[in-house]
Amino acid sequence: MKVLLVEDDPDVQMMAVESLRYLGYAVLTANEGAAALEVLARDPEIEVLFTDVVMPKGMSGVDLYREARRIRPDIRVLLASGYARGQLPTIPEGCDFIAKPYRVEDLQKRLSQLLAAPPAPG
Repeated sequence: MKVLLVEDDPDVQMMAVESLRYLGYAVLTANEGAAALEVLARDPEIEVLFTDVVMPKGMSGVDLYREARRIRPDIRVLLASGYARGQLPTIPEGCDFIAKPYRVEDLQKRLSQLLAAPPAPG
């Protein structure tokens, strides 16, 4: 199972990569939306896009979700943020959400639920 992790904070990215690998996932990374789209377009084996909601360079995690679904309508998406949900843009239907900081057990549960459900319609 392959996950594309998109996180601009190097420390958070490192922790998330370690957590995902511990859970048995192969992990690819990007630190912003445009780079993530390039990785996603090159690798059809990516099943989950796990992205921060608030990112630099003008593309939020929600924007990235929309673009990723144009490229890969079957991609499953997990959004993460340390901001309160009320301070974030509306989380689109078809995305799951996890609050930062999260525990490995919470991440495992969210990913298991996400992967057990059929992909959301494009």
